[in-house]
Amino acid sequence: MLLMQTFTFYDRYLAEFCARHPELDALDYETQMRLLRLDGFAAGQILTPVLPDLGYETFLAVMNYLPAQGRWAMEHGLPTPRSRQEQLALLARQVEEFQPDILYLGDPILTDGRWVRSLTWKPRLVVGWRQAEIPPGTDWQGYDLMLSGDEAYRKTALALGARASEPYRPGFPRFLAELVADVPEQNDVVFTGQITRDHGSRLRCLSDLAKAAATREPPFGLALFLAAHSPVPEELSRLDQGARWGLDMYRCLKAGRIVLNVHIDLTVPGVNFRIIETAGVGGFLLTEAGPELNSLFAPGREVETYTGIGELVEKVRHYLDHPAERKAMAQRAQERCLRDHCMEARAAWFDEIMRSHL
Repeated sequence: MLLMQTFTFYDRYLAEFCARHPELDALDYETQMRLLRLDGFAAGQILTPVLPDLGYETFLAVMNYLPAQGRWAMEHGLPTPRSRQEQLALLARQVEEFQPDILYLGDPILTDGRWVRSLTWKPRLVVGWRQAEIPPGTDWQGYDLMLSGDEAYRKTALALGARASEPYRPGFPRFLAELVADVPEQNDVVFTGQITRDHGSRLRCLSDLAKAAATREPPFGLALFLAAHSPVPEELSRLDQGARWGLDMYRCLKAGRIVLNVHIDLTVPGVNFRIIETAGVGGFLLTEAGPELNSLFAPGREVETYTGIGELVEKVRHYLDHPAERKAMAQRAQERCLRDHCMEARAAWFDEIMRSHL
């Protein structure tokens, strides 16, 4: 069975990645894609390396990874895409060339139903995944199936025209744990992530924690790695070391004695990537309490939870003062992650969903 998976990565991340790899233009398409995958960005969503063991032939495309897309275009006698529309047109050409039975789209906003309906090759199954903002006017007619870890998003998918929706969550690739295994602890509390208009609760929590870190006795360290889309308060900006992507982000998680998780306003606590990413690298996770968390990890045994700033500060103090307890929980979480939430387990789950809809 042929499966094609597509993504749009953050332009800022791709610019940084390409700057670190000036040799890209001399490499063929497959080598460029392998380099990108090994850097770890969105690695928990990329199924193309593990699905062949289940009988799939796969093809991966990142629409705005221009060195690789330009190389593919050149290899097929096509011009290098420049504008977003040309990138979308080239992606459609890749679909026509590969002719997948299953087309799995990681950016169902840019490649929404209008783009899907324009394809000349009609896959047996068009699948999307979404757990982020859905702009007004989004059209998912033409999607046979929309996947999400959040029930509200699955309901929205049906309202926007998708024929069906199913629960599904990204996993964790084992190679990432191996690559950051030797990173030492350097920071008391670490947070990595975005600050947008949809992260109001995150902004408030981080601001309150920053004030507590500086004013409570004894003070504790707070290291922030923010991809901020608007100015942040001074108490955060002075702690912000800038966004980290890919392997650099995983190193930041591993370097924290405590990794803080605060969800986006649009989803319920317990379903975002950071939970699995932190456990996967062997970090100690302190996350919001929520009903969905139990399906991933055992609160109080594998990860720890909080319900407000007072409890958050109290537990930060406790686990900084009890490193053996903290490290034992982190180890149990990593063992659970590499067993139950690894990419091989996710591939089996994905395959089951696909065959049921085919």
